[in-house]
Amino acid sequence: MGDSPISNAGSALTRPKPTLAELQTKLDSVRREVRNLTVMGLDPSQPRDQAALIKDLEHSARAEVRLRTMALEYAKRHDDRPKT
Repeated sequence: MGDSPISNAGSALTRPKPTLAELQTKLDSVRREVRNLTVMGLDPSQPRDQAALIKDLEHSARAEVRLRTMALEYAKRHDDRPKT
């Protein structure tokens, strides 16, 4: 039971909130992933099964971009640090 990846992650109550910079970095990273998958999907020499997998990965990465964008916008609205 202690070997579960969930148990190693810590609870949301004890894990520190990610900073705006960390959220932006993760968003930038997944945007790069979408771009790379898009380019890979444009390769006409890809076998059909591999092209389908790339398309599924791209779809998933685009969904992650939407979620990470929402998380960043939420964090910006609820940022309780003093503005300088």
